Amino acid sequence: MVLVDAVSGRGSTTGTKASCHVVSHLGQRRKQIRPVIPPERCRSTATRAWAALLLLVIAASCSGPPRRTEWERNIPAVRVCIAEGARSVLLATPGRAVILIDQDRVPITDSTAVTCAIGGGGTIDVHAGRQWVGSGNIVRCWHTEKDRCFTMSGRRYPDTLCLLASGDGLVLVNTLPLERYLLGVLPNEIGGERTIDDFEAVKAQAILARTYAMRKAGVPLARFFDVYADARDQVYSGVVAVSDLLKRAVSETSGDVLEYGGKPAECYYHAVCGGNTEAVSLIWGRSQAKPYLRGVRDADDSGDFCRRAPSYRWDETYARRELEDILRTYLPSYHDSIDAAALRAGGYLLDIRVVKRMPSGRVADLRIVWGDRRTRRVFALSGDRIRRVLRRPDGNAPLRSTLFSLDVDRDAARWITRIRIHGGGEGHGIGLCQWGALERSRSGHDASRILSSYFPGTRISKVY
Repeated sequence: MVLVDAVSGRGSTTGTKASCHVVSHLGQRRKQIRPVIPPERCRSTATRAWAALLLLVIAASCSGPPRRTEWERNIPAVRVCIAEGARSVLLATPGRAVILIDQDRVPITDSTAVTCAIGGGGTIDVHAGRQWVGSGNIVRCWHTEKDRCFTMSGRRYPDTLCLLASGDGLVLVNTLPLERYLLGVLPNEIGGERTIDDFEAVKAQAILARTYAMRKAGVPLARFFDVYADARDQVYSGVVAVSDLLKRAVSETSGDVLEYGGKPAECYYHAVCGGNTEAVSLIWGRSQAKPYLRGVRDADDSGDFCRRAPSYRWDETYARRELEDILRTYLPSYHDSIDAAALRAGGYLLDIRVVKRMPSGRVADLRIVWGDRRTRRVFALSGDRIRRVLRRPDGNAPLRSTLFSLDVDRDAARWITRIRIHGGGEGHGIGLCQWGALERSRSGHDASRILSSYFPGTRISKVY
């Protein structure tokens, strides 16, 4: 499930976290980028303790060449999964580079295409051009010149690339300093063409993206990487064109994270709240909710802050058969008791109705009645699963949000003929509303005020 919904539309559809875990099987202690977080710059004892823990985790887990910090001092590293499942990958390596296969170092003196492919016994076979380089369990690549980038599938990636053989495919990880990572994230998550009036919202987005990544990098080691490069975490595109305004936002907030109780906060954001955000406990069914992840009214005397967003209000219309096809495809994935084959074999949509709403007006529980004149079954959906099942009419994207009402048209025999959904907002509705934050910035709110509005009780703290 994707936890981030982007203004640009490339972020996800936030919902349930995907559970693909690739377990690192490195037997030896790896030499890593050594980020340093000076304790004297942390603002509280709890922050210092957390910073020390983060340093230990990253030092133990980040893949990369030794002493890499001569280029990026004091900046923690983040490991981004940029590809997984491929049988082979082709990397363009302009300039001089080093390949480390397990513990064997192989210099690449000229610009050479490096091919890494799954070999026998679950190892990785490496060729530089037509030359055989070696085979091993872990492959790392980095340039010996600053600001060089690897190219893969038309995208450029800085710093260090690490490959692990997992099952029948490769996991490719880009390990890089956190501040550089943000430059590949912000254009996707807040939009690249922002004006000076949007600057405080862009700063707020930079702080949230940094906090999210640092929190993921600080969890106990369970995977070979910290975050995905897609909407399952934050959309990262490697080295891309970044406006001066976005660069300035990253620079001016360098080391700033959102804290609650001396620890980095859980930071979620979405495109458009529709006027109200909602508590994480209601959207994702969590039994213990963070007090700062509660629903807030996102408006002032002039109206909802996100009212200028294209998806502030929207409508979707389905013929009954259209919605039946969508339900047959997606309902089994989100309802354990459903036999997909049986659902596809027969039956009709007999009824669909809202049973319960959340304080924000979002649908908390939806009832779907399926069957025919002789037999029928009732399926219940709750929270964010609702928009995962009720896709848009083309079936390629989830419903924009669960803030909606239903109109069901029936013929004289009481068969459903058409379903109309009148909705508002886009995304899961938890945390920061990006369109609302942009309007708040244009109204004169600074980044601190924007963040405290969406995450009550939190504060900004500099940890490096």
